[in-house]
Amino acid sequence: MCRIKRITVILLAFFAIICMGSEVESVRRNLAAMPRPWKNPNYNPAPADEAYPHTDRSRYASSHFAVNWQIYEAAVRYFSEKYSHVKLETLGYTLEKDPLYCLTVTNFAVPDSEKFKVLVYSAHGGQERNGVHGCLAVLDFLSSEAAEKWRDKFEFKIIPTLNPYGAFRTQSSKNSSNRAIKEEFSWDIKSLTLINPETVPELVVFKKVIDEMKPELLIDCHGFPVEYPGQIMTQCLMGSCGNHALRTWSQSLMNSMLQVANAEGGTVFPYEEEELQRLASAGDQRKYHARYYRHSWDRFESSIYAYLKCHSMIILPEIGYDELPVECIKGLFNFTDNLHPRFHGGLPVDNIFTSWGGIMVQSYGVKPGERRASRVDLWRKNPGIQIWQLNPQSTYHAGYAVAFGKKGITEFFGSAEPSHILKVNVGKTFSERSDSNDFCWSAIGEFIKVGPGRHFTNANLIDTNFKNLVQIAPPQHGITLASDIPIAQKHNVKMLDVRLNGYPLQESAEDGYELIKHEAGHRLFINVPAEKAKKLHLFVVTYAYDSDAVIKWTWQVNKEIREKAKTIPPIHKVK
Repeated sequence: MCRIKRITVILLAFFAIICMGSEVESVRRNLAAMPRPWKNPNYNPAPADEAYPHTDRSRYASSHFAVNWQIYEAAVRYFSEKYSHVKLETLGYTLEKDPLYCLTVTNFAVPDSEKFKVLVYSAHGGQERNGVHGCLAVLDFLSSEAAEKWRDKFEFKIIPTLNPYGAFRTQSSKNSSNRAIKEEFSWDIKSLTLINPETVPELVVFKKVIDEMKPELLIDCHGFPVEYPGQIMTQCLMGSCGNHALRTWSQSLMNSMLQVANAEGGTVFPYEEEELQRLASAGDQRKYHARYYRHSWDRFESSIYAYLKCHSMIILPEIGYDELPVECIKGLFNFTDNLHPRFHGGLPVDNIFTSWGGIMVQSYGVKPGERRASRVDLWRKNPGIQIWQLNPQSTYHAGYAVAFGKKGITEFFGSAEPSHILKVNVGKTFSERSDSNDFCWSAIGEFIKVGPGRHFTNANLIDTNFKNLVQIAPPQHGITLASDIPIAQKHNVKMLDVRLNGYPLQESAEDGYELIKHEAGHRLFINVPAEKAKKLHLFVVTYAYDSDAVIKWTWQVNKEIREKAKTIPPIHKVK
């Protein structure tokens, strides 16, 4: 019996060896046709006796990578010398005297005022090397014939790397003075200035470009340390920078980028913010219930400077494949080719201040340059803007006031004490004021008395001590005020009375009102040109409308319920 067992064990082992051998052969056969980019000896040569040479990245100098300094220098010169629509500039130098290159791609014959401005750059250097590759891929695409018509509508500035020291001399996201190029440690966040700027010339250049360009968009190319061909990461697209839970801008532009990647590109990226499916929080909620909240932190990155200074939208692709930023650019082109009316002729960066109840302060203008000048001017005044809304809200009858600084608030309240609510009989209060060229108070008072609104409320007000409020100048480049009318777009809305500061407005994209339909109903724009806006610290908007929509405000009780209700004794009210 023991002999039989031994034979059985031997046979099983024998068959196992045969099986293992056959499965190994099966794997080899099945994988024979699999591409092996990491075997490319021209990209990352390594000693033949090491099975996994890429695991020790410190062993391989930058000269082993596809884009070394020589290739980089040759590439930027090639595009600028070959194409008249590409201009190469040296914006400054690193501490090692390496040039910091910037390439402008546009139709230089078209005035700046006619074009949107986009900055594409990579700041990380060697630690996220394919950010550099992605910028060069964008340069290649934008220089091509396929992008010709878009060069009339856009000015692109491309800085393929803000950190040549990290990209070509080391594998670092810092420069040789150990200063981070992309993170908060180089910045005085309160004053938005650089700490010891002489030690971080890369950010001196970046800050200067933002201040002069005032771009609508930044495409901040991230990635990972490419150690061998074929290495990737799960790429994604974000629009908040440093805190993926904060959605500062409309998702619609990123959706357009995603659609193009799915339709045209070889790779895709997920809806990152949807996939995470958890809230961001801090304090006691995170302390006691951490697993219900996703990772989030309040970190300042250099790109945020552009948001705080110019209200630039930050698009952040985490690049797994170099084609991703190119697909983002194509998605941007599709988006601008089909601009939704709710963006009022601009990109989704024009909302300067949004209050509850669908009221928005927006950039003014019919050209990108006009909107850019207005956006930056209004954005710098953002901390001093306050909005009061006629309340309770009513269908067909609405009003609100937008005040700029202490002077605008004082003008709005008149003799009443400023508060988050203007409680006084506002119709009577306004009617008793003296009319002027800028304000027809009597018309404002009459409009309010006709409707059910009793007071004006500011739900966004943080500092109720109005003595602390600073004085700010009125809008210098015009202003657009917008509010939503919650009537479905399939119905019609007819404006009966639209007024600014009591005086009637006519339909106009330059000085008057516009009514457009969009997915959330109807939006009313009030356009105030610079010559009018410069004189005003206060903008009081009133409007009345009618609609063919059949609206129900309350549930209708049928006859059977009414009869049944008669048999139920009333509840006793508490005195």
